[in-house]
Amino acid sequence: MRAALRLNVSMPSSATLIGRYLGYITAHTTRGYANVLAERRKELEKLAALFSEARDEIENARESAGTTYFNEDFAEAKSCATNALDYYNQLLKELQPEEAIKLKEEQNPKMEQLKMELSMLEELAAD
Repeated sequence: MRAALRLNVSMPSSATLIGRYLGYITAHTTRGYANVLAERRKELEKLAALFSEARDEIENARESAGTTYFNEDFAEAKSCATNALDYYNQLLKELQPEEAIKLKEEQNPKMEQLKMELSMLEELAAD
């Protein structure tokens, strides 16, 4: 069995990224947008949860490589990663251009990392 490759990318925590993003939004909005900020916080927290779940499932699948559980774990990991990436892309489409740029600056490295880890898992599944 091949040893699984693992990326060690130093990333700010989700809470830090959410705080930075909301700080940017707050600086560029007025009090009348408090509901928008609350909604954005929920969206970012959901994205962070989806990302975390996808990473956990990828790790579970990686650990089950070579066992009878791998196919099921791989399918779950792929589904979770797809959900996280789809939600991220949906958010980018729904946001105002300035907000989308800021979100992309903050979250794109994490989403690229997720794509790479999923790709590595797919290679492991193909072996």
